[in-house]
Amino acid sequence: MVCLLRLHHGRGVNYIVIGEKVMVIEKKDKEKFDKLQQQQRDLDESYQQSKRNKQEREENEKYLKEIKDKL
Repeated sequence: MVCLLRLHHGRGVNYIVIGEKVMVIEKKDKEKFDKLQQQQRDLDESYQQSKRNKQEREENEKYLKEIKDKL
């Protein structure tokens, strides 16, 4: 399951939007907000890596099938 997480900056507060839910974080909670931003970047990179791995697997399976058919 992929969850959409958007981080917004506003005057005096930061907003986190998760799906349709909105959470407000005050600027004093900046460390928490920064940590959430880093976690979101990590999740995005992990998701992109998963997509690349899936594509590579599919290409390898296709290649192996072609070789098998030739034999």
